[in-house]
Amino acid sequence: MMVHALEFERVLKRFGGKSAIKELSFTCADGELLVLFGPSGAGKTTTILLAAGLQEATAGTIRIRGRVVNKVEPRHRDVAVAFESYALYPHLTVRENIIFPLISPVRTPRLPTADMRRRVQDVADVLQIAELLDRAPGQLSGGQRQRVALARALVRSPALYLLDEPIAHLDAKLRHLIRGELRRFQRERGIATVLATPDQLEAIALGDRIAVIRAGELQQIGTPDELLTEPANEFVAASLGDPPMSIVDSTLERLGDDLVVRWGGKPLPLDPPTRRRVAAGPWRPRVRVGVRPWEVTALGVPVEGAVPATVQITEPFGKWSVVTVRVDGSEAKVRVPPEIVYPMGTRIWLKLRPTRLYLFDPDTGRAI
Repeated sequence: MMVHALEFERVLKRFGGKSAIKELSFTCADGELLVLFGPSGAGKTTTILLAAGLQEATAGTIRIRGRVVNKVEPRHRDVAVAFESYALYPHLTVRENIIFPLISPVRTPRLPTADMRRRVQDVADVLQIAELLDRAPGQLSGGQRQRVALARALVRSPALYLLDEPIAHLDAKLRHLIRGELRRFQRERGIATVLATPDQLEAIALGDRIAVIRAGELQQIGTPDELLTEPANEFVAASLGDPPMSIVDSTLERLGDDLVVRWGGKPLPLDPPTRRRVAAGPWRPRVRVGVRPWEVTALGVPVEGAVPATVQITEPFGKWSVVTVRVDGSEAKVRVPPEIVYPMGTRIWLKLRPTRLYLFDPDTGRAI
């Protein structure tokens, strides 16, 4: 039987009459970086708190390295935790804050002093705070304090890292840099890590696997590629991707020997795998159709099979621009070269060239 670094088995957490976590089940393997991804209020922080032992599960089983830890105190779980809020000791220097977990009385046996100093220097270099080691927390910015709090977790070598939005307060450039350093550090140490974030770019960049959570329920778990190419439902499809998938109401029709969906009044034939899935299930006259924005070409003139659309806004993003359009009352997005700028209200035509269309049940949101 495989022993996981962390396992949640049908874990439930209630606050009063409200369920924050609803029978959540997942595993994190040794050496894996598992991302908990979802919007604010999804239950990510509660999941981290439950794993750390800072909250108690209402029901279900939590295991760390095969050991049931539901009743085990946090200090005996062998986990290192970093939260979005950075609780530092104000009377200690940055260096002293980082080294504190290594000299705590509950850490036995204690490392040699030289090893502790080396570890502090290593994590300080990774998080680019080496020049801050002799400062007090009161002399630091919010982003610097968050990196110190993260360093205090990473300086240890526990069974499991639990990181709750650990770089949320950094500016975009530094967050991108630290993200790469954090991933490299985790791979080199080989320590299982569960990281919570609402940022889909961060989730895709960091995660070996991503667990998508919504309202305390697991929507899907898999590699970034699996979630992008085989989303389990409309929520997952619309949450991941840059820009995310455009999903519109449509109808499913038989056109001769073909199965087609309508978008902007135009018939779009289904790709063979989707056609087989549709043919194998119950007939659905109404569907929701998803298309990735990079599989749509924007044209200034009408061509056969192109869908008419009206430009709402053009947003430049450097190497490309994202154009938001309206098609038959629905909103969609298309990616275009950066030199193309469409004024609001411009009439354009969209030529779809999808390798596949994504179909969803309009009532349940599940993928078809």
